Amino acid sequence: MKISSNWTVRDPLTIARAARLACEWEATAFKPGNVHPHARFDDLTYDDFLRSAAAIEPIFARLDHPTLPENPRGGLGLGLGLGRLVLDAVVATRGVVATNTNLGILLLIAPLALVPTGENLAEGVGRVLDHANEQDAAAIFEAIRRAQPGGLGRGEDYGLPEGFDVTCATPSGPTASLDQAMRAASHRDAIARQYSERFADLFAFGLPRLARDVQRGRPLPQAITLNALAWQAAFPDTLIQRKRGLSVALEASRRAREVLESGWPDRSEARLSLSGFDAWLRADGHARNPGATADLVAATLFAALRLGLLGDDPGRFTLA
Repeated sequence: MKISSNWTVRDPLTIARAARLACEWEATAFKPGNVHPHARFDDLTYDDFLRSAAAIEPIFARLDHPTLPENPRGGLGLGLGLGRLVLDAVVATRGVVATNTNLGILLLIAPLALVPTGENLAEGVGRVLDHANEQDAAAIFEAIRRAQPGGLGRGEDYGLPEGFDVTCATPSGPTASLDQAMRAASHRDAIARQYSERFADLFAFGLPRLARDVQRGRPLPQAITLNALAWQAAFPDTLIQRKRGLSVALEASRRAREVLESGWPDRSEARLSLSGFDAWLRADGHARNPGATADLVAATLFAALRLGLLGDDPGRFTLA
């Protein structure tokens, strides 16, 4: 991937505020098949996402006020490494909600959060991941165990010893490197793909599209919906793939492309295409929930906030 010189971190907001806003905005905007203020699942509500967003804010605030010297190998300081950041945020989340609301989001935004202001975000996230160590890997595997995400339990997905199950195993025994684990899972998990390819999809695809739509004057909620559709159209949702198989994930991508090609949101008749796609995703007990796509959208928003692409006053965007 060619690293763009336009991705210099500006941080018009604190990192903690950007993390909370990215999570809140992703949950609030309408995204086909996902929870939002007017749609819930049996075990997951919009309020769960808002509580989760508030819970992680003080964890990410540590990056705004580091108490230890900067660590040039791992980010901003000892105790603020990648694995600890993800694990502590998962623990804080599970203190306020009873189900997994944000593991994928946390895994994606944590490396982006550890890039210091003034650095190129694409180059910096690669450096953060390149320097992840055994402690980071162990903490992330523990975060996965605690979050108990659907479809991510088997050890072989993470390059762990045969029979290892990240949802119930003890931390004893050999631990795979984070890079090894993510590369092993990259064919069936969108978050692992971003780790193994150093967030190439976000910088080459998701972020430019969001920036383009916002710069063209689209309201932020509309730009978020378009971003979700674009991600799913181009990259079959891996949560759908794990739950219902690749053919269903590919069908969901095809339907997302049809919505975009119908001219949504600029053609009134395209609303039926969007609502039909949403209904199809929600059928069968929400088994086609594009949760991986939602995580990618949240990461795109967080990166855009750190880069200042959404303006220095995000309060001017109203999500209703």
